[in-house]
Amino acid sequence: MADTVRGTPRRGSPLRGLFGLVMAGTAGLALGFLAYLLAREFALPTSLWGSDGVMWTIILAVALPCAALGAAQGVAPNRAGRALVAGLGGFVLGAVAGAMAGLFLGGVLGALLGADQREGSFAMGLVFGLAPVAALLGGVAGAAAMARRAWSRGA
Repeated sequence: MADTVRGTPRRGSPLRGLFGLVMAGTAGLALGFLAYLLAREFALPTSLWGSDGVMWTIILAVALPCAALGAAQGVAPNRAGRALVAGLGGFVLGAVAGAMAGLFLGGVLGALLGADQREGSFAMGLVFGLAPVAALLGGVAGAAAMARRAWSRGA
């Protein structure tokens, strides 16, 4: 069955393939750097920490498959690709909304509970403690909601 959006079939093109390659490759670079940081902390011996060859090998091992997947989705889009893109967008929107909600809720709770807010430690606790946790939770919830919605609409 053809993948449709509002009754019209979705078609790919070489230009959309190039766009998918660039966008997914860019996201793959960020994910590859995260994979390198995790590998550095948990798997690599300290003698390899300064090696650029190891760093780029790990980063490109993640980025190149991401770029290939993006190009394939641009040339021949399908339901899973649309759900993935919607999920990534939902993660960003959910993370921003979650961080803002966490900061607001933390400020309100701090005022209600009488927390000392004169030295700045309260604000640092909110910004560096509560906001990242709230952003992560909001991002995961937003990604799940948007990906599920895109998947169910994609028949």
